[in-house]
Amino acid sequence: METTLQNILSSPLGSFAFVIGVFSACMISVWYISHFKTKFGSVERIENNLFSIKEDLGLIKIKFNYIETRIERLETQKNILTKRKSPISLTDIGEQYSKDLNAPSIIANHWQDILNKLNSTLIADATAYDIQVISFNIGDDFQNYFTKEELTKLKDHAFNAGYTIDIYGRLFGIIIRDKILQMRGIDVTEVDKDDPEVKNK
Repeated sequence: METTLQNILSSPLGSFAFVIGVFSACMISVWYISHFKTKFGSVERIENNLFSIKEDLGLIKIKFNYIETRIERLETQKNILTKRKSPISLTDIGEQYSKDLNAPSIIANHWQDILNKLNSTLIADATAYDIQVISFNIGDDFQNYFTKEELTKLKDHAFNAGYTIDIYGRLFGIIIRDKILQMRGIDVTEVDKDDPEVKNK
């Protein structure tokens, strides 16, 4: 075997062809092995990515269910304090909570800030329905207007009643709406005339 190899290598053409052949075989082997490893690594990365995506989708589903449950709970709470019939008004429970909290007094404490917000948001020929929408938005944003002491009182009341503090947004919104409508000499029943839901019935 050694003699044959020496004979091949001793000829110029033979040595060149042999070396090229061996070199080519080595290169092909290296490429194949590296390609296989790369391909295997890619598959492994894809599997890991798919597992990660599956986990993310699971977390998204959990968060979506939480948000959906919270929205349903908030809507249920609002229905406890307000009547569905338009124009929206407080239920007996809503009236009682308003008295417990002295809600009109709290609104009065911050009326100038609320009025400034109303005037800067409402258009000149705003309808009663427009006023209701803006009033309810301000009511839902009540935590940005009230003092720390007032918010503590609301939190204590909500805790004792078994609700979240968000429940009071619509209550304050109704008080704000009624107050601004009265200031503008507009009856609350006018809300129905421009309410899209009432118009489309």
